[in-house]
Amino acid sequence: MGSTNRLIRLPNAEAWVEKDSVVAVARQADSTVKDANGEGVLIVMINFSIRLTDGKAINLSSPDRVAVQQFLDSIGVSWSA
Repeated sequence: MGSTNRLIRLPNAEAWVEKDSVVAVARQADSTVKDANGEGVLIVMINFSIRLTDGKAINLSSPDRVAVQQFLDSIGVSWSA
């Protein structure tokens, strides 16, 4: 997970947010997707919706619970993976 002094990168995405611009974080229902090999293995994705001060929303979806927990911690949100 990358970050700078101002911006924090979302896991599995080419998107960055400013820590101070986050106004709300909501956990959404988990979802499943098939693996990239098409072998029919389902991967559980955790989903969050993040609202920013400018009114925009970012949907975060990742199978990596630890990366999501670290990201949320970096913006001041406590969540246990």
